[in-house]
Formats: sequence, C-alpha cells, structure tokens
Amino acid sequence: MRCSDYQGAKPPEGLDLLNGNARYQYTSKQAQEYFSWHQAVLQERIAYLLNFCSQDSGVSYEELRTFPDGLRPMWRWFLGIAEVVPLAPDAREEMMRNLMGQLAGHPKNVIADIVADMIPERVLSPKTEEILQDIAMYVGDGFTRRTPKLYWELLTKAKSEVSYNHAIINGLTPPGIIPGHTLWLEPIGLVRIQALHLIDGCAEGDDLYKMITKEWMRGT
Repeated sequence: MRCSDYQGAKPPEGLDLLNGNARYQYTSKQAQEYFSWHQAVLQERIAYLLNFCSQDSGVSYEELRTFPDGLRPMWRWFLGIAEVVPLAPDAREEMMRNLMGQLAGHPKNVIADIVADMIPERVLSPKTEEILQDIAMYVGDGFTRRTPKLYWELLTKAKSEVSYNHAIINGLTPPGIIPGHTLWLEPIGLVRIQALHLIDGCAEGDDLYKMITKEWMRGT
C-alpha cells in the first residue's frame, strides 16, 4: 500500500490538526472541542493504524500493539511509506508572513539568514503528517496503559509553550525531579521530531524506540 491509501482522522469542522500555528490560535472552546474529540477517537484511530500497518508490513497486530517494542517494526514501516515533498508555495507564503511579523525592524541580512533556516525547501506530505497524528496517539496511549499514573491532558496553562493547546501526557516523575513535581511530554512533537530526519536523509528504524526507552520511560 501507499501513503495515499491511508485514511487519516477527520477532526471537527474548523479545526486544523496539521497546522501547528492554527492550533496555537484555538479559542478556549475550540481547544476543548479538539481535546474531547481526540479522546473520543483515540482507540479507533490506534486500531486503524495497527490494522493498516499490519496488513502492509506483515507484522502481526498483537506484536505492533505491544508497547514499546511494537514501535520498532511500526517505525520501520512508517519510514518506508512516508513521503517528503517540496514545500507548497501557499505554505511558504504563510510561513513568510508569520516570520516577517516577528522580524520587523531586523537588518535584511539577518532576516535572510533566519528565513533560510526556518523555511524548509522540503516537508513531510499531508498524508505522512496524518499517519504521525495516529502514531502519536499510539505512543501516548502506550504510556498510559503501561503506567496508570500517567494521563492525557490538554496543555492550556502557558501560551508561551510550543505545545500550547496540544494533547500531552502528564505525570512523569524522572529520577532527580523535585518531590511533588511532575513532567509532561507531547506525543505528536516527540514523533514528529524523529520523522523530520527523513528530510535530511538520516532517519533510522530504531530512532523513536531508542528515544522513548532511553529518555522518557525513566519517568514512568
């Protein structure tokens, strides 16, 4: 099967899942609507992902369902089906508008350098981003099933946070943390960072598994 065969989640009307800037601008009502929808479709989306991956890769549903070990065959499958495409002109224009508003008054050479760094020539395709949304649900669900003290939450406390208005996993207590405090992780950010290695050609099949088991499971 191809990436284009994957049927991604359909969010409530007016809510854009694939545009991080749009989610950042959600009203309180929209953010809660997104999170309620996210929780309602969570298991349905995970089941679809596992079935699609199993049929396409030949790895059993049961093996894929096991967390975190199922991440290894799932991520290798994902890297094989994912698509990298040129940045669309309208998306580039939107990025430029957002950056220009933030960079007003800076020297032209500084602006040129920042634009070159911040606006990529190639990006993950929309279908690839849809698969990542479901993998993020799978990862978050894996944490909560493995460790009952962990729970999904909508991050609304700090608008300065890059994960503002995103579904996060809260309750992590890694070694050395101040007693009574917890840390959180944002599944979509976690998986997307690893997927972006596809663009520069350095993605590897165990990347996501290693990051989760070595850096994040210490807090569970």
